[in-house]
Amino acid sequence: TSDFALLFVTDDLGIESNNNEIITLFPNPASEQIIISSNSFLIGATFIICDMRGIQLQTGKITSENDPVIISNLPSGFYFLIVDNEYRCNFLKSN
Repeated sequence: TSDFALLFVTDDLGIESNNNEIITLFPNPASEQIIISSNSFLIGATFIICDMRGIQLQTGKITSENDPVIISNLPSGFYFLIVDNEYRCNFLKSN
């Protein structure tokens, strides 16, 4: 299992480029908190955590390049983190 998740921006052909890394989530899986590590241009951006059904469970704003987000209140499962309705990645909440 991986200890973090990476989000990459793809071009119109769907080809990933490691040079366009936008967000890193770690640890993944996580039990108490995740760290959203992002470029400084995302500071102030809104994030949403949704479950697999698309139900919004938590929201917040990115306040730093390494922003901790408490997830201990979420049940174990697979979740999506969406930033400004544009950048998406996923993580696993474990006990």
